[in-house]
Amino acid sequence: MKRKAFVWIGITMAVVVGVALPAWGRDIKVLSQFPMSGPVGTLPEFGMGYIDGMNWINSEGGGVNGKKITFFLEDFRYDPTVEVANFNKYCAEHNRDEFLMATGYITGGLKPLIEKVNVEEKIPWLDGSYSTEIFGVEGGPSKYPYYYSLGATYGDQIKVLMKWIKENHKASGKPRVGLVYSPTAWGRDGLPEGLDYAKKLGLDVVAQIEYPYTATDATNECMALRKA
Repeated sequence: MKRKAFVWIGITMAVVVGVALPAWGRDIKVLSQFPMSGPVGTLPEFGMGYIDGMNWINSEGGGVNGKKITFFLEDFRYDPTVEVANFNKYCAEHNRDEFLMATGYITGGLKPLIEKVNVEEKIPWLDGSYSTEIFGVEGGPSKYPYYYSLGATYGDQIKVLMKWIKENHKASGKPRVGLVYSPTAWGRDGLPEGLDYAKKLGLDVVAQIEYPYTATDATNECMALRKA
């Protein structure tokens, strides 16, 4: 968690430096949205890390070429409609040559903002999503030039795991794999690619279990895996 927050701040700083140069005399404004409450409100550390990181940049870090960043933090409550509405609000309230960057958190907010971000506003958008559709071979910078991710797509992550299992399996017989995932866009993302790759490697996929979004533990799912 801390490492991801650190990477997020570092990439934010790099992108802001790049887009701020033409607007040297203007304010530098950045919007970030995190789920500080709502279904995943137990993870407010992203927002706290963002505040600490930006405060450090504006003090010890010396800002951007000596100029402080005016930063905004919104709790979008893990609701893509709130994330979209917040972005539209800031676009309407702030000049484009001052509002230089935004960050989001989920795939559900990326998709409805494709046109707004990449065609109309052309504002660099750093997201916590690893959407296979947006950042994979069918998407990428040629199709979505203002969308940035933090790493490999969900599909590629699953493939890496399957490859590791195949290469490190020591017991006799085929490696047996079970998948447990959330009923969300990111939970289901990458499953088709991952399952196809597992079969190609000769792995035996014995279970695919979607757990309730309101679940507080995974006891039932673990028991189902043991029986698979």
